[in-house]
Amino acid sequence: MKKFLVLAVLGAFLAPTTAVFAQVEAPTGTFDISARCESMVTKATERLAHTSTRHQDNVDRMNASITKLEEVIAKGNELGLDTSALVTDLANLESTLADLSSDHQAVQDHLTTMAQVDCETFTAEEHDSLVETAKSLHKALKENVDVIKEIRLSIKAHVGELLEAIASLNSSETSS
Repeated sequence: MKKFLVLAVLGAFLAPTTAVFAQVEAPTGTFDISARCESMVTKATERLAHTSTRHQDNVDRMNASITKLEEVIAKGNELGLDTSALVTDLANLESTLADLSSDHQAVQDHLTTMAQVDCETFTAEEHDSLVETAKSLHKALKENVDVIKEIRLSIKAHVGELLEAIASLNSSETSS
């Protein structure tokens, strides 16, 4: 009786999953290209508006961070501390931000192209090409964002070292 219950329970769990795995995908040439085109145009238009606003917010935030970092470097230089690591991080950050902005512009241009497609004459090959290009542009954008995250971690570590040096200077001045 226990074996029967175990098999029944396992069958209840496994039967739906085997049915899902048994489904075969439709051939790539059988989808409704007109519907896909209209969906792509709608999504591209929405993303175009969203990404431009989001990018500008991120640029503004990063420019504020750069200004603060420049102030920290200036303060460290006034105190005679070594700020070379922060200067290097700042140069790397500014360079990567320039790359990010150019990649963002490429994405915006591609989204504009996708939003202006004529769905009457659109083909499946054109759809696949546009989607693959969008994926590669997004990948490049993401790689730049990942580099910026690494640079920000480096900046955080170097600012921490600078603050420790300032604290040790202050403690040596007060003890004298």
